[in-house]
Amino acid sequence: MVVMLTRNVATARGLVNGALRKVVRFDRTQYTAGVVQTKANDMSAPVVVVHFQNGLVEGIHCCEWTVDMGNGHYATRWQLPLLPAWAMTIHKAQGRIYII
Repeated sequence: MVVMLTRNVATARGLVNGALRKVVRFDRTQYTAGVVQTKANDMSAPVVVVHFQNGLVEGIHCCEWTVDMGNGHYATRWQLPLLPAWAMTIHKAQGRIYII
């Protein structure tokens, strides 16, 4: 399955918002590639092992997403920073080079 990163994970290694590639496998053990800044206490949470276009095979962990609800209240959730990428918006497609 082709997926797209929805967050800058490791910009120096090219793991940036919009990076495309395919899922290699799902894993429940801690992946030691050191990819995502994660604070997950439960490292048995799913790890998605992904092969990116730049040749990297990386384990992507759940990330913390926080939204300011106003008046000092915050909503926090943990989710994988990946989306299915069978299609994309014109904004994500701009500037890409596609080799057919």
